[in-house]
Amino acid sequence: MWKLYELATGRFPYPKWNSVFDQLTQVVRGDPPQLSNSDERRFSPKFISFVNVCLTKDESKRPKYRELLRDPFIQMYEERSVDVAGYVCRIMDQMPASPSSPTYME
Repeated sequence: MWKLYELATGRFPYPKWNSVFDQLTQVVRGDPPQLSNSDERRFSPKFISFVNVCLTKDESKRPKYRELLRDPFIQMYEERSVDVAGYVCRIMDQMPASPSSPTYME
């Protein structure tokens, strides 16, 4: 679930490691990342709660899939019609053309 954290914040949730052993120690023994609001990014309370509950390390305390499907964040989108394709198109229309973009013209 840390990938959702990474997508939301635009950064990897753990510090850079010097070795695979540092990585293993951090992931297994360290505290899990926690999503929160900052000056740069604002998230809804429902989204923060959902991501953070999914990041619970202790499997016995982490909700199972059926319970996650009843989470208020998920339920909110069960009741809404969301145009993901339209959203992606609007974002892409705002991006500047670049040399690697198929729309780039010299």
